[in-house]
Amino acid sequence: MVGIFGNNNGTRTITLVNISSDLLASAMNAKIAEGQVSKFTAPRQSTGSAFGPDVIAPWDRSPASLTLPDGLGEQLARSPLFSRNDPDVLTSGGNDTSENLFRLWKGLKKMQELANFALNDSRSERLMPQLDAQFSRYQSEVKDFLSDNTFDGVNMLHGPLSTKVETDARIPRSRSVYEGRLQFSTTEDVVPGLDSQTKFDINIVKNDNTSVDIAIDLADMGATEKTVANIVSHVNEKLEAAEVTTRFRTNRDDDGRVGLKIERSILETVSLSPVDSDPAIYVSGTSGNDEFAKASLRKFTDIDTVPTQDFDVKQEARDGVSEAFASARGPNGEVYTLGTTTGDIGGQVVGGEQDVFLTRHDAAGNEVWRRLVGASGSAEGLGLAVAADGSIAISGKTDAPLTESSPDNGINSFVTLYDADGEAVWTRNTGPAAADSAFSVAFDDVSGDVIVVGATSGALSGQSHSGGQDAYVSRLSASSGSLLDQIQFGDAGNEIATAVTVKDGVVYVAGQDDSQGFLKTFDIDDLTSGPVLDTAIGGAGETTRAAAIEVDDTGRIFIAGTTTDATFTGAGVDGRLTHSGSNDAFVARFDGGTGAMDFGAYIGSAGSDQANGLALSNGEIFVVGETRGDLQGNSLFGSQDGFLARLDANGAPQSVTTMSGINGHAALNGIVVDDSGDSVLTKLGLGHGDIGDLGSLTVTSNSAVRPGMSFSLAVGDGPTRQIEIEADDSIRWVAFQMNRVLGQDGVAEVKKDGDFEYLRITARGDNEIKVGGGPDGFDALPGLGLREGSVFGKDVKEDKSFFALGFGFIDFSNREKIEEARDHMGFTMQQVEKAFDFLRAEEKDPLAKRRQEAALAQPSAYLQRQIASYQEALFRLTGQQ
Repeated sequence: MVGIFGNNNGTRTITLVNISSDLLASAMNAKIAEGQVSKFTAPRQSTGSAFGPDVIAPWDRSPASLTLPDGLGEQLARSPLFSRNDPDVLTSGGNDTSENLFRLWKGLKKMQELANFALNDSRSERLMPQLDAQFSRYQSEVKDFLSDNTFDGVNMLHGPLSTKVETDARIPRSRSVYEGRLQFSTTEDVVPGLDSQTKFDINIVKNDNTSVDIAIDLADMGATEKTVANIVSHVNEKLEAAEVTTRFRTNRDDDGRVGLKIERSILETVSLSPVDSDPAIYVSGTSGNDEFAKASLRKFTDIDTVPTQDFDVKQEARDGVSEAFASARGPNGEVYTLGTTTGDIGGQVVGGEQDVFLTRHDAAGNEVWRRLVGASGSAEGLGLAVAADGSIAISGKTDAPLTESSPDNGINSFVTLYDADGEAVWTRNTGPAAADSAFSVAFDDVSGDVIVVGATSGALSGQSHSGGQDAYVSRLSASSGSLLDQIQFGDAGNEIATAVTVKDGVVYVAGQDDSQGFLKTFDIDDLTSGPVLDTAIGGAGETTRAAAIEVDDTGRIFIAGTTTDATFTGAGVDGRLTHSGSNDAFVARFDGGTGAMDFGAYIGSAGSDQANGLALSNGEIFVVGETRGDLQGNSLFGSQDGFLARLDANGAPQSVTTMSGINGHAALNGIVVDDSGDSVLTKLGLGHGDIGDLGSLTVTSNSAVRPGMSFSLAVGDGPTRQIEIEADDSIRWVAFQMNRVLGQDGVAEVKKDGDFEYLRITARGDNEIKVGGGPDGFDALPGLGLREGSVFGKDVKEDKSFFALGFGFIDFSNREKIEEARDHMGFTMQQVEKAFDFLRAEEKDPLAKRRQEAALAQPSAYLQRQIASYQEALFRLTGQQ
């Protein structure tokens, strides 16, 4: 008998078999893999594959065989986007996941058909709001469908698959360089207009409160040409001699335009003041109409002769329109413009349908800062006033609450007070369950209280409604915005207060009562006693609209507007013009004691003319408005021109200037006169006052986010945390709050974009960060320029089982957007098809991936010890590792 060690003949011969440790390890790994695979649940038995060739996907079928909406009625039907009884899905076969993919694809196809209908049907233009609402509802249904249904083996995302998101809103950051207006071609350009205006002062306050005054007189340059470069050198010699670090420099943009800039130390505050100056006029309005409309601020100099336009600064809205309705001058020569915008403007994101903007420019037209009211719905800015201390009040109307205590009962008036830095102090947003608007505001020059006038279709607090629209006058506390006094007046018709000013304790109100205009005055300390003066403007059978009111130092009252009445007192006398027919613009002067009309002066053409703004300066009257005819020797440029008229104290025209706008359409609405607006500084492109004053740098001041708005963050399926933004929060504090929630799973960073900053949210590893909105009307995401959705780590980005539909950026707001929506729906359907193909490929060998994972799996500690023991024994026997 032969044993395993050879024959048994008494002599034992031992033959060692050489066993490699690699062989042993391979055997053990195979055993481990076998054990791991045995743990898997066997695939379900079925008559066919859920993703195999026997399953007919709807995209594989003839388009004509699909059941899709046909005609207007079906396109706008309120039936659900997804139906469990859809024959195109039920006849396709497959399991729950494949059927859910088919239902998803079919719903996306219906959305694409809706876009095609909107692009091709002749009725779609007038039905666009309904079509847009339907498409928006469909997007919400897609999001709910993805959340409520399972997709085993794939991850279907409603939004994009992003590893980072960034806020569109841009928050200005503190800077030490002031850039003037770029208005020269080269540094060797001779600056015009410096023959008589040569002096200005520079005041520099150091961090130890030492004040240094530097007088600049360009006449000291003697015969040296006053070029941009030479002026900079001259000023810097004076600054160096004063031992300050601030310096003037030349500046050039990418288009080659040249201007001045001032570089200052962060330890120095710099203010500029003109010594030699002349008056200038600033006019706000709109250039262009319909989708071409842009808010405009124009400056005119040489106003004592024929005004010359110095600049026209546009405030353009991205993917929207902007309009300007009012202007006011600040105590240091700054100019404020109030308007509305439907698109993002200057790095600030509109959170609703339409928002109100307030922009501050310096005397040279350089933008200093801008504020948005932060409407979650639609708001309109109508009234603007600036107090002697720099406080700013604006008024208007909004269809959604602006504060937590505001009623949500339709269109209501609002008034917001800002401090001189543009920080909102308070907002009063209230009204009855009927439409009301605040058309104009003014400050009491004694108490600082805010006077607001407007119209309401219901009864205000403590008041009664007379029918139609009633006018109202309210007095609000400067410190809190609380109501101090109020009167509502009217009759069965429509009475509207459109303009207000306050002087020496008297409230002067202009408006209209049905077809007539009116002038009323009130005692500021006793509004409820009713008007002291009450004068009708225009005949009862005519149409007169009062738009603006001013009072001179002698108490005489001036009102501008439009009228069909050709019988105003004094027309055609003392150089005043007579009525030209149709609607003429007018200015009327009234006695401050009796309210009687002293005279009426017309500004008219054969077309329709309208006065919108009024200002008084040095005994002259300035009026702005719009005309649709050849006005005072000026031929009509387009369909509607803006006009600026200068009249003497008796209403006789001295000059009338007309101007056109984009697409041949212009309207001028607000006007202010600055007696020092034309100076050597503005000729150099520089403003007046503190050149480093950027106003408040908080998030709520520089975006459409209002204090108390919030959004949420969550990591994966972890708890959802609210991030509430308060009035004094900086962008860095918001990032800090976010990072407290994200921990090590993500990061919120403050990034720089030139002179602005923004937030970036990044996920790490395989984490998902969920960004959610705040409560209705108080959601901070739109104002920040963020959307609800998820951010994924890079590891997820590399996972082939994720398919993103990319919703969140499409709508039916215009034809171009509809075309984008149609094309995007094609992309989303391709994503669903790719998900199905991915699952089909995975199903070809359902255990292949699991076997691979098992083979690569780390053995248990027990098996690792066994392998180590075998390897050690083999080494002793063979001497081989």
